[in-house]
Amino acid sequence: MLNNIELFEKCLQNKVASIDYTSKDIRNKIVLPDNENNNELLNANEELIELLDKYKKYNEENDISKNKEIIEKIDECLKVEGMNYSPFSQYIMIYDVTYYMYLSQLTLQEKEYIIKNYIEDRHNMYKKYGYSNIVFQVLTDSYSHKRKSVMGVEKLKKSCDKYDITRYNPDDSSNKVFYLLPDNGDKKIFKKILQQNNIQFEFAKEHQGKMPDLFIRYNDKFIIVEHKRIKESGGGQDKQITEIIEFIAHGEREVFYISYLDGILFNDLKEPRETNKLYRDKVAIQENLSKNPYNYFVNEYGFNEFMNEITGKANR
Repeated sequence: MLNNIELFEKCLQNKVASIDYTSKDIRNKIVLPDNENNNELLNANEELIELLDKYKKYNEENDISKNKEIIEKIDECLKVEGMNYSPFSQYIMIYDVTYYMYLSQLTLQEKEYIIKNYIEDRHNMYKKYGYSNIVFQVLTDSYSHKRKSVMGVEKLKKSCDKYDITRYNPDDSSNKVFYLLPDNGDKKIFKKILQQNNIQFEFAKEHQGKMPDLFIRYNDKFIIVEHKRIKESGGGQDKQITEIIEFIAHGEREVFYISYLDGILFNDLKEPRETNKLYRDKVAIQENLSKNPYNYFVNEYGFNEFMNEITGKANR
C-alpha cells in the first residue's frame, strides 16, 4: 500500500498544469450548425426577433390587444434549449431577473414592461448593427466554467474507464469491480453497499447526509472519493477546501477515503506562508493523513498513482 504522506509530498512535487487537457473534451459544446441550415435554436431566435417586430408595430399603433398572444409565443421561443443565451434573455438580467424567473414567475404586466424597454434599449440597436448568431456560441463558451460539476463527474468517469472499471450493473450481482456516482444518481445502491459491507461513512452523518462523488469497488478494496475542482482560494472555495480536509479525518480499516483536489490551487499547498490559511490547511491535511493511513489527499498525479497501485498497473 502506498504511504499516504509520501504520496501527498510527491503530489506537491508534481505540479498541476495551468491547462487541464481533458477540459476541452468535456466542455467544448457546439451549438451552431456546421452548415447553412438553421437548427431549432436559431429558428427560435429568428422567430423571437419577428415577434418583437410585431409587438413594436402593434404598440406603436396603440393596439395592445395582441400583447398577450405575442408574449405567450415569445415564451415558447425562449423555452427552446440554448435560448437562455439569446440577447433578449441576457438583457433580462439587468432587472435582477433570471431567465428562469422570467418564464415561471413574472406577470403579463411585468413581461410587457421588460419587452417594451428591450425594444427601446436593445432591439432597435441590434437591428441597426445586425443580430448575430455567433452570440450563442460565444456565450456557451463563456459560461462553460459553470459546468464545473459536470466536468468533475465526467473526469471521474474517464478515470474509471482508463482502469477498465465500469459503472455498477444491478443485473450482474457477481461483479466485484465497478464504480458508483453516489452524488449523481447512485445514492440508494451506495447506501445498500455500505450496509452490506459494514462501512460506516461517518462523514455523511456529520455533513447533512452529503454523498461522495465516486465509489469504487475493486475486488476486496473499497474506495470513496470526494472530488473538488478549485483554482483559487477565497469565499466559497475555502469552504470546499475545508470540506475535503474533513473528508479524510474519518478513517476505517480497509476503506480508502480519497480527497481529490483538482485544479491549480493544489500547487499553492507546496510552500504556503505561515500567515496564509493554506498553511493551516496543509498542517490539517498532514495530521489527518498521519492519523488515518488508509486515507489520501491527492491531485491528478496522485490519484493516478493510487489507482495504478490498486489495480496493479504500476507493476505491469
